[in-house]
Amino acid sequence: MKKLLPALCLTAIVLLSGCLSAFNPLFTEKDIVYDARLLGSWKKGADGPVYSFEQGNAQSFAELPTGIRDLASRGYLLTIKEGADDYPSRFFVFMSRIGKHLYLDYFPSEAQHGKSYAAFYTRNYIPLHSFFRVQLANNGESMTIMRLKESFLEDLVRNKQIRIRRETRMDGTTVITAPTEDLRQYVRKYGELDAAYDDRETYTSIK
Repeated sequence: MKKLLPALCLTAIVLLSGCLSAFNPLFTEKDIVYDARLLGSWKKGADGPVYSFEQGNAQSFAELPTGIRDLASRGYLLTIKEGADDYPSRFFVFMSRIGKHLYLDYFPSEAQHGKSYAAFYTRNYIPLHSFFRVQLANNGESMTIMRLKESFLEDLVRNKQIRIRRETRMDGTTVITAPTEDLRQYVRKYGELDAAYDDRETYTSIK
């Protein structure tokens, strides 16, 4: 079996309503794809949030374990800023290919203002991975993202069409605890189905 990257432990948590979340990453080291066209800033509509991707480096990935820091130059630091938000969201992002599609794995970076929280408090938060299919078009001038949908997986489980390790949280949402290879197998099998995703979101480059 492929050697999997270890699960990362940070003092942050990503809560994306309806988005499929997992404890383990969607990629192994050999699966990582880097595409410089993703770099720069992107915006959805006139009033939408601004997504800014920059190439990862040892400094921006400093809070991660050594094994992941060594891969920083093949990953991205994503900053999402909404309006005059004083606390933009930041994620570590890696891209990988599954079948004929490219997928982004988002993992939250510890918020700067959260670093002042007591250690006991922050240890009670578990960061999660979230997954998105991505397509760059028009010579890198537009980007389409489709996020994998939690309710689609729940329907498969309810209809006994799939078995995958998972846990249900107190708020009723599902977190996949299966290893990376099982996650990739899930995406490989269902990644062609539009029903597996939320609506497409298209962003325009504002580099």
